[in-house]
Amino acid sequence: MPYTYYISALTLTVVGIVFWKYPPKKINGLYGYRTTRSRKSQEAWDFAQRYSAKLLTIFGFAALNVAAAAHLFRNRLCVNSDYLMLYDICITLLLSIIVAIPPIILTELELRKRFG
Repeated sequence: MPYTYYISALTLTVVGIVFWKYPPKKINGLYGYRTTRSRKSQEAWDFAQRYSAKLLTIFGFAALNVAAAAHLFRNRLCVNSDYLMLYDICITLLLSIIVAIPPIILTELELRKRFG
């Protein structure tokens, strides 16, 4: 079960890298960084795609490091399996939140600063 740490962090990192290298070209409602602020103009859209993908990649790599540390710490825990499962679930959720939420907040702040 501890490999779920890596799966969530790695998935978001890969998504960030793919969108960084191949961002959506035109404003759309299907994929990419889609918020009201990012859809205001093509320039805002292009900026938001690059910026959010870069942040997602950075936070994803950081989460991979945290996942490795959490896995090492887990191996040192000497508790019953119920607590280990709870630990695994909490770490996985925490890593997912840490990777997903800050890039959104930081991208929105930067969009507000640059595009109003």
